[in-house]
Amino acid sequence: MTKKIITKIFIISISLLLVACNKTVFEEKFDDNKNGWTVKDRYLLTREVGNGEYIYYTARKGSCYEDMIELAELPLSFTVEYRSKIIEGDSTSSTSFSIGQDRSNYFNFLVNPRQQTGMNLFKEGKYSVDVEYKDAPFKLNEYNDFKIVFTHNGKHREYEYYLNDSLMKKGSAYKMPFKYLGIRNCGEITSAYDFIKVTDDQNQVIFEDNFDDNKNGWDNKKYQIIANKIENGMLEINSLYNQNYHFKNKNLEFPENFSFEINTIYLGGNPDFGFYLTSKDRNDSFQFLIMNKNKARTVHFHENKDSGRDKAESLAQGKLTENQKITQYLEYKDGKFTHKVNGVIVDEYEVGDLEFNKFGLVIAGKGDLKIDDITIKKL
Repeated sequence: MTKKIITKIFIISISLLLVACNKTVFEEKFDDNKNGWTVKDRYLLTREVGNGEYIYYTARKGSCYEDMIELAELPLSFTVEYRSKIIEGDSTSSTSFSIGQDRSNYFNFLVNPRQQTGMNLFKEGKYSVDVEYKDAPFKLNEYNDFKIVFTHNGKHREYEYYLNDSLMKKGSAYKMPFKYLGIRNCGEITSAYDFIKVTDDQNQVIFEDNFDDNKNGWDNKKYQIIANKIENGMLEINSLYNQNYHFKNKNLEFPENFSFEINTIYLGGNPDFGFYLTSKDRNDSFQFLIMNKNKARTVHFHENKDSGRDKAESLAQGKLTENQKITQYLEYKDGKFTHKVNGVIVDEYEVGDLEFNKFGLVIAGKGDLKIDDITIKKL
């Protein structure tokens, strides 16, 4: 009798231990958005002209987008006046007024959120003169007055550039006919313009726009890059542009050893997709991806640089087909990752002891997905 009781106690203890070791620490069924996913349409850029303003938003770091309109060729001497402001922007971003010969040859008069200004020259589609920023009396989130005075002395044309009545720069305007003007944003920034006027040396108005309407034919469009929603127990992601997007989730204290499982339905297109994990000290980040519809890929970044680990393994089941379900299962145990796709090991990676507290989803390139569920368990 005593032996039977001990056996029962032992079995119960083992069962409790297994339950404790496989405790769910995070579960997402997408029945609602209680976990705070960013569910909204995203745009590469939006341009809205009307009601006395041109509001211009761009979203991609390191990229510039201009909107230019053509005029009759301007005289040798003329003045441009305009008003603009930065509503919000990343520290590396800028907005500028552009004027020149065509879409490949023009001057940019720039300001940035660091309250600096400068000028550069775009010639034959490349930067001929790099911008040299200087501190300026530029006010954030309120309109500032700009003036550029072009004069011709009979031999060559010169310019003087003023910001809020202070001379910022002057120099040669080169041998370039002027018949295009425009607005240019670089990086993640929202700018606004409410007035542009061009006058000749007799103060006669050549061009004027107060943006009450779009009579001058600005590119008044929105370029959508992501559409996503939570519906019918799934997170649906439609990527409309060849860019890398991260869907961040709130911080989560991961157990020392854990499993991470995500079920995704591939709907179509050719996106790379999967999830990422970030260490608590932010020094290490890992991406576990399905790429080119036929490979599993592990990428390790250390201190924001490629660590040299970038391994891709062909999927055992071959190329993905539309509406196919993919299960990615990851174990982190005793400093080692084991990554499985649909039950087949695609990578094993010794990384050492790390603490994790952040994860999210990744999609890069055009394509459509549905995320069914995500489960994280203590091992």
